[in-house]
Amino acid sequence: MAYRIIEIRISPTVEFKLRLKHGLTGDFVREVVQFPQIVKGSWVTDLTYGKRLLVRANLSQSRTLIAYLYQNHLDPEVWHLGTAWVETRKNK
Repeated sequence: MAYRIIEIRISPTVEFKLRLKHGLTGDFVREVVQFPQIVKGSWVTDLTYGKRLLVRANLSQSRTLIAYLYQNHLDPEVWHLGTAWVETRKNK
């Protein structure tokens, strides 16, 4: 399903993890996922992390940004980033 993510909030802890572990920045994730972009996503439920939106945004033919977002209960247009990374696919 397609989603329009209006606002993504990123905690300092998640920003630090993005930079250290995945070589990304919060600004980059916002640029790729946040409106005016339209991204593909699906709801997933995990025993540890609960219900969250799994978003996939194509960066190129071989690279996809994967992000997990939590919807703000008070404002459905605001999302909180759980994590994100770039997945690379090998061409056959």
